[in-house]
Amino acid sequence: MLQTRARVFCIGTMIIFSSCKEQQSKSASHLQARALYDSAMNVVFEKHDHQAAIDLLNQATAIDSNYVSAYYSKLSLQMDLKEVDSALITAKKLRSLIPRMPDYAVTEGLLYEMKGDTISSAKCFEQASVLYDRLLDTMSTSNPSYNIFLMNKA
Repeated sequence: MLQTRARVFCIGTMIIFSSCKEQQSKSASHLQARALYDSAMNVVFEKHDHQAAIDLLNQATAIDSNYVSAYYSKLSLQMDLKEVDSALITAKKLRSLIPRMPDYAVTEGLLYEMKGDTISSAKCFEQASVLYDRLLDTMSTSNPSYNIFLMNKA
């Protein structure tokens, strides 16, 4: 029964993501945002200029405010630059876009901890634990991702 639910969940997720991907690929604005994202990645890898890449990612997300990959890359760069306040804003945006992703709650909690706000970080970690439990409950233990999520929960 649990495996059937997991299969239905996986199939449903694949359908949702593929339909979203179709809509995004047809959107001229997403293509513009994607070009900016690609430019940002080139700037990081070729020039190692994190701030210039963040500026390009800001332009990409201004065009497509649901562009998860751009926010995720921006968050990573902000954390590399130790821009905790900016990274926290980006982490919150990621959580609002994909609220069921426990890793984003953990990241937000770590950022609060870096700021010295242990109360907010504890709340984020508790929310992440609940999200991990929900995710693991829908997943077969033979799923390759199961152990990764289980380890992340710990």
